[in-house]
Amino acid sequence: MSKDNKEKKPVDINLKNTITKAVAAVVCSAIACGAISSSMNSIAEASKAIASAKPSYSGTTSSGTVVSDGVSSEPSAPAEITPPTESTDTGSDTSSSQNYNVDSSTPESTPSAPVADKGAADKGSAEKSDVPQSKSEIISYCNNALNNAKASKVGYKKTFVRKGGDNLPSVVSKVIAQNKVTTAQKGDSKIVDDFPAAGYSWSSKLREADVESAVLKPNGQYYEITLKLGTETNPAKGEASKYGRVMSVIDANDAKDMLPGIKSINMVYHDGYVYAKIDSKTGRLVKAEFSASANISASIAVIGDLKADNLISTETFTDFKY
Repeated sequence: MSKDNKEKKPVDINLKNTITKAVAAVVCSAIACGAISSSMNSIAEASKAIASAKPSYSGTTSSGTVVSDGVSSEPSAPAEITPPTESTDTGSDTSSSQNYNVDSSTPESTPSAPVADKGAADKGSAEKSDVPQSKSEIISYCNNALNNAKASKVGYKKTFVRKGGDNLPSVVSKVIAQNKVTTAQKGDSKIVDDFPAAGYSWSSKLREADVESAVLKPNGQYYEITLKLGTETNPAKGEASKYGRVMSVIDANDAKDMLPGIKSINMVYHDGYVYAKIDSKTGRLVKAEFSASANISASIAVIGDLKADNLISTETFTDFKY
């Protein structure tokens, strides 16, 4: 019998279902991470990766336990997301090592601030007067730097990292994982859709009520700011939610358009933060990072229920060109 007439083996039904679920998982993870535009190639990759995997994979049980090659494994514990920190400039004044730390439980009128030496009271007060100290001041200062960078259409290098996906087979998690570096030239109009919040001319419209804690750390001539956002269920795009006010969010209606057959979808964003390193002399953004973890559960026609926890998406921007 010739190769052309060779009978094809039927596709294993379990393998076919796994491929389908893998494709759905990749799309759902992209939806949860607000990065569908950078994930379309992963859909084809998911099919190839699953197809090349061992056919003995039996999928996920009704209890959510992953079973691979007859071995069960429970979902792993939530991953911690740690905002970046820069090394302190040892040549700077040691008084600048004081952090301005304000969380939601700290009264606005009593931020943690340094106490100037008596011998330099007047000079010290003058030097510290321009440092944002209260929660509202720190958020406003960060918003201005982010918005000015986007409005100026700065050039930059962007590193997009996506990982995680508890409750999913390891082969699917590997396909979901991304570590991609791209660049944008100064004046490029694509910054509107590429720099958070995607699709808007602005970057951040965070308010005090949106931020659980705001920390400003002077580091030489730079201010390092970290804003933590906490938890939010099904955040809407733009100013309709706290995550939408500073990150690229895809809402439930968009998700249904992107993946036909979705009956329902629930997304819980947690452990989100915005980190900004800003030149205190110019107010210009030097580095920015936007990160969040999402738990997603969806009910999809034909496929059934799909669940993935701790899908972590991080976008880091460096090498700004003004």
